[in-house]
Amino acid sequence: GTSYSLCCSRRGEVLWSASVRSAVVLLGGNSAFSAAACEDGTLHVFTVAGRRALPPMVACEAPVALHADRSSSLIILGADGELRVWSGLPLAPTCSLCCSAAPILSSDDDPPQLSLLPDLAPLLVNSAGAFVYRESLRAWLSLGDETFKGSVYASSFTQRSTPKEIEQQPLSSLQQQQRRQRQSAPAAAAAAALNLAALSPKGQYELTLAHIEHQMASALALQSATEYRHWLKLYALNLSQQQAVRKVRELCDELLGPLVAQDADVHGAEISSASRPGATAWQPQLLGFNKRQLLRETVLPALATNRALQLILAEYLEMLET
Repeated sequence: GTSYSLCCSRRGEVLWSASVRSAVVLLGGNSAFSAAACEDGTLHVFTVAGRRALPPMVACEAPVALHADRSSSLIILGADGELRVWSGLPLAPTCSLCCSAAPILSSDDDPPQLSLLPDLAPLLVNSAGAFVYRESLRAWLSLGDETFKGSVYASSFTQRSTPKEIEQQPLSSLQQQQRRQRQSAPAAAAAAALNLAALSPKGQYELTLAHIEHQMASALALQSATEYRHWLKLYALNLSQQQAVRKVRELCDELLGPLVAQDADVHGAEISSASRPGATAWQPQLLGFNKRQLLRETVLPALATNRALQLILAEYLEMLET
């Protein structure tokens, strides 16, 4: 039968070559391994020297995206939406995730962009949005901010992020990547201005608050500590400006936690929430931050900008000192 030659070279020097039985449609790799996905759905994995690490794997039908991270993991997506993630490549591979991305695939001709978070959660960006899959939820989380174009904090930036920016601000980088796939920057800016002009002050406030809450939840899903704290500060400022007392108290209570066994919680112990039926144990840490420090250093200073909230501010400051 027909065979195809696969060649790996560096600066014009051929390092190794191999023969495969179907045309190669996608390539991926890093300093530890190389991978080739073929038209017939097979996936070939090679070591640095070009040795076959595995027999051909029948991974998916009609592969449309392939990505290798910086260490030992690989992700592949088929046209039918089937997605798999392997870790431990090339010599001790194991499938760490198998799920379907069919519900979030768009009908356009552009292939989606795949990547992996440090915890191997898959990220997918296409014209339909930006998504991360969480195995604990068995669901894709939509991280795009395209529905908040009338928000005060809506962005139309589409520039490409540097590797350092992607590492430090994954949410911002992901959303910029999505905007590049959807429309040009001038069109995005014009759309944002149009949406902003059409909103009433109350509508704009509600949309802005929804946008910030979405950004906080998305930063949490991506485990992006710096971005979470940034949006938390903006959230507290906006709640303060609008005197949203119920949301202010709920936010402060979540960060304060129970006042029993305070000495234990500072050192990272879990505190039972038995007094609240259905509640889980309160965790004193969030993305590496101490929650009470976030309350003291980020939230309460923002609330201090509104004199009408001074009693609430004093109440939580007192509880932090007890």
